[in-house]
Amino acid sequence: MATTNVREGALFKQSRHLRLLRKRWTVLQQRQADYTETEYFLCTYKQEKVYQSPTENIPINAGTSIGIHTDEYDEDNLMFYVKNKKDGHLFLFEAQSTRDRNQ
Repeated sequence: MATTNVREGALFKQSRHLRLLRKRWTVLQQRQADYTETEYFLCTYKQEKVYQSPTENIPINAGTSIGIHTDEYDEDNLMFYVKNKKDGHLFLFEAQSTRDRNQ
């Protein structure tokens, strides 16, 4: 299986249990199992450019919605969400700028 890092950078991700924002190295990976099947995953890591033991491995597919998360405390609207429709899990991320958020 060939894996390509399409985009990567530092984002803050809200933790599942304590709901704290933690800095994570975030990578959009393209994985190609064969010549016809391509899958995308959003992976988060504790350390920058250390691609071992991801803290999250979120599939990005037709059942995934991504959008801007509006929050009264986020005046600059830097937060966005990734929601898996299959299990309903919502992941919240915060970018350092609107440019980073939109890419």
